[in-house]
Amino acid sequence: MKNIRLYIPKLKDYWYEQKLQSDPKTMSYNAGWDVEYFGYHYDTGCIDFPESRWQEVYDERIKENKFYAYILDEEINEYVGYVNYRLGKDNKCNIGIVIEDKYRGKGYARKGLKLLCSKVFRDGIDKVYDEFEYSRKEALKLFKSLGFKEEKKKTYKRYKKDEKGVVLSLTKEDFYKNELENLKTPEDILLFMDNIEYGYLDNDNNKHLGTLKGFRTTYRTLSIEEILDNKIGTCIEQVYLMKYLLDKIGIPNKMFCTRIYEPNTFNDMDADEHMHCFVLYYLDGKVYHIEHPNKYKVGIYEYDSEEEAIKNINEYYVELSGGIPRPLTEFYKVESGLSFKEFNNYINSLDGGKYERD
Repeated sequence: MKNIRLYIPKLKDYWYEQKLQSDPKTMSYNAGWDVEYFGYHYDTGCIDFPESRWQEVYDERIKENKFYAYILDEEINEYVGYVNYRLGKDNKCNIGIVIEDKYRGKGYARKGLKLLCSKVFRDGIDKVYDEFEYSRKEALKLFKSLGFKEEKKKTYKRYKKDEKGVVLSLTKEDFYKNELENLKTPEDILLFMDNIEYGYLDNDNNKHLGTLKGFRTTYRTLSIEEILDNKIGTCIEQVYLMKYLLDKIGIPNKMFCTRIYEPNTFNDMDADEHMHCFVLYYLDGKVYHIEHPNKYKVGIYEYDSEEEAIKNINEYYVELSGGIPRPLTEFYKVESGLSFKEFNNYINSLDGGKYERD
């Protein structure tokens, strides 16, 4: 369960939602409520979701800006549940998560909920809510462990009887604080990194997300505090942050930079940049590559030696570069406020002028 992500389903993928909503074990939490809506089964909690309704629901989610996504375990290539959030008329953001019965008790709820909260807060929402009965003890324990706080007690009618429950809320500030305080493993770090979007801040503090346009002229490196405050970073910042977090939990690690060589005198400000930074960590006699900024390779990869890891990673980027050789250099810090040229020159300085002479 190393590679979990949220997948926004296409219309043809709605078979899985249909499957979950027709499973009495998965939907048992939903039974016994005095509600009336299409296809609801009071005795089981199941909801009819025939294919004839898929398009209507799909269109409604787009129109009303409701976020709905499956939880995908890429390791087994299976959906394991779904998450959603929606803004009410009072702009209150309500969230939800359902894990398929056969996957419960395996940690998917925790990871799925973290991914959902990260998504909500990146979308500019500052507080989220959910509510359920006190009898759902495991759910209550999970939410509180992620920083949710009890906001208001409620009484529900279920199976015609009163049942006590609670409204829980979580602020963006408490979420990130809780995440940082509770990192224990590299897997926790990789999941935390989903809070950080790929992009950069320019000299005027404008965010550039998912693009490197203007990178050579306006980019500046960020401090750890700036990365965490702005939730943004290129491979340089993201690797620097992962090193910081690995240091925080006491795991030895090293940062590396692979690039098509550019001398200190290189001044083509319109040229594409060809640099990627990555981090290796060392645990129980093994070497691991933890990758987040390259969206096509997000994950944790195990190697028998540092030499094997470096060779494998660098060959991947050489191939992406069309076979052009790429020097690979270990680096040790990222000073804040550097332009790309200044950072490149710092990497060159660690090579002792070798490639300049060559």
